[in-house]
Amino acid sequence: NNNHEFVEGFVQLALVQIRRPLRNSCI
Repeated sequence: NNNHEFVEGFVQLALVQIRRPLRNSCI
């Protein structure tokens, strides 16, 4: 089931993109 792997990878990428700005704004 490649769809599950794709969704998992997409979520990982989204989390990284979201965490960067949050970490910068916290400082």
